[in-house]
Amino acid sequence: MGRRLITVLLACAATAAVAPLSAGAQEPSTGTPAAAVPGASTAVPATTGVPASTAVPATPAPASAAAPANVSPQTSGQASDDDSSLPVILVALVGLLLLLTAAVWGAARWWAAEPTWWLNARHSTAEAGWRTSAAWAEFRDWLRLGR
Repeated sequence: MGRRLITVLLACAATAAVAPLSAGAQEPSTGTPAAAVPGASTAVPATTGVPASTAVPATPAPASAAAPANVSPQTSGQASDDDSSLPVILVALVGLLLLLTAAVWGAARWWAAEPTWWLNARHSTAEAGWRTSAAWAEFRDWLRLGR
């Protein structure tokens, strides 16, 4: 973005600072049309009363300033297609890791390879759930009948 902005600013500055000769005007010193002389757009026309020897010599504009504003400058380096491969690889790696985890978990469940603490925790949680639901049912009955 910064490179393009600089290019546009240079192009605007070059066109605003230089008063181009009209297409039919001739170069004061050579008598050739201004369009035939490369870089002659900065010469002072002969009608201003300035002698041809004091005309300002044309300085060529940078190559980036000569490009039209609607054309994006060429970039050197990697193509944009190469940049998109990293996220695809990362997503594929995460998917492979999830698939491997699911396969190991499924195999452990198939062969009932559960540690003792897991069995105890599962039994305790199931009993706590049963006791909580029974207590809630008792409370609902008390609200409905016992008032």
